Amino acid sequence: MKPGAVGPALPGIEAAVVDEHGRELPPGEPGCLAITRPWPSMLVPHDDDRYWLLAEYWEEFSDRRADTWQYFTGDRAVVDEDGYVTVIGRADDVVTLGNRRLGTAEIEAAITAVDGVTEAAAVAGGTDETELYVFATAEQDSRSEAELREAIEDAILDRIGQFARPAAVVFTPELPETHTGKTMYRVLKGIVDDEPLEESTPLRNPAIVGELATVWNRSD
Repeated sequence: MKPGAVGPALPGIEAAVVDEHGRELPPGEPGCLAITRPWPSMLVPHDDDRYWLLAEYWEEFSDRRADTWQYFTGDRAVVDEDGYVTVIGRADDVVTLGNRRLGTAEIEAAITAVDGVTEAAAVAGGTDETELYVFATAEQDSRSEAELREAIEDAILDRIGQFARPAAVVFTPELPETHTGKTMYRVLKGIVDDEPLEESTPLRNPAIVGELATVWNRSD
């Protein structure tokens, strides 16, 4: 087993990382994780709704005419030369920047690798949803916000590319998270898009919504 990898597929099962058209990608290139050789229980309908099951998981990369079927897991992943798969995020957590689709997990990994940054979340906004906005939390007694902001921008440019340069990097005391620690991206999206935010009861700290709006307005 390799650190960070979920491993190769179990015996009798085959998996592949594919592009948006279902074509297998070479090792090291991120894409969508698909099960190309499934197992029988994967055909069990969700709530007895087989049409929902087909539409949600089977039709994305399958070809009925050719009778070739691939199960779309909903995850983004990368596979190495030895067949070890590393999941890098959900496929629906994707932004389009410079005509490229990029998982927010990849962006956030680059940001949290910066010394002094503890957490990060990236969302799209602006004209045609093609601008990147970063929200980050920093360690106490860390570098100044200006220095951290520059370090974050440099990390994104180095690891991802010029096309992913953020339109803004906003520092916040904490991210809007549920009680289980999941980031509520829709809260951040509402702030970026200047849309009214409803009370977010699932949040661990509901007051963070107001704090985020304040730091966002201050960053303009």
